Amino acid sequence: MVDLLGRAGNLDEAYEIIKNMPIRANGIIWSVLLAACKLHQNAVLGEIAAKQLVYLEPQNCGYNVSMSNIYAMANRWTDVAGVRKAMKNKGMKKEPGLSCIEVNGYVH
Repeated sequence: MVDLLGRAGNLDEAYEIIKNMPIRANGIIWSVLLAACKLHQNAVLGEIAAKQLVYLEPQNCGYNVSMSNIYAMANRWTDVAGVRKAMKNKGMKKEPGLSCIEVNGYVH
């Protein structure tokens, strides 16, 4: 439900569902909300989701990168620099993505 509402742009309603769930939201639910915040450029709610994710999964730097990107889309360059500096100070580094494809029996 959070994913559907988030993709539709109903971020406040998705956040209300998270707050009113009978169980504590896990990293998957918060990451879905963070992705929706990035899609709809909502830095305020994105900060809330990112803080929860950093608390739940402190060694996962992907959430910091997502928040940095949200700040960049909002032209909040000092916040971008702050997130990147905090990652550097903690020794966090995002690994680059990698894709493979098999064509005619060969992996490229």
